[in-house]
Amino acid sequence: MTESLVKEAGLQKPSLDFSNAIMKQIVAENKPKAVYTPLISKAVWSFFFLFAVLCGLGLLLFPISWNTSMAALDFKKFIPDISIAAVTLSPTTVYAFVFLSLFLVQIPFLKKRLAKQ
Repeated sequence: MTESLVKEAGLQKPSLDFSNAIMKQIVAENKPKAVYTPLISKAVWSFFFLFAVLCGLGLLLFPISWNTSMAALDFKKFIPDISIAAVTLSPTTVYAFVFLSLFLVQIPFLKKRLAKQ
């Protein structure tokens, strides 16, 4: 039965430029859609590197006398006196915070993975 249907339908021949039309569509699909541009350019990275080198050289050539300049500062007034020893958490609360933090850390990774698919 299928043989008779195939014989009735006959063979169809593609047009002469069929291969060229397909190749043009393939080339059009393979063209890059977006050009990658880095978030931080090479000029900014070289500025950061130069700044770090200059800071390092400045510290080597002009050392800071920690005894005179830093001793004058009273760091105790900048640090608040907070006692956390009075706070106690149950193990269930600690586990809840740990699992919540792990869950919140996984969200960006899963979002990236789903966006790629």
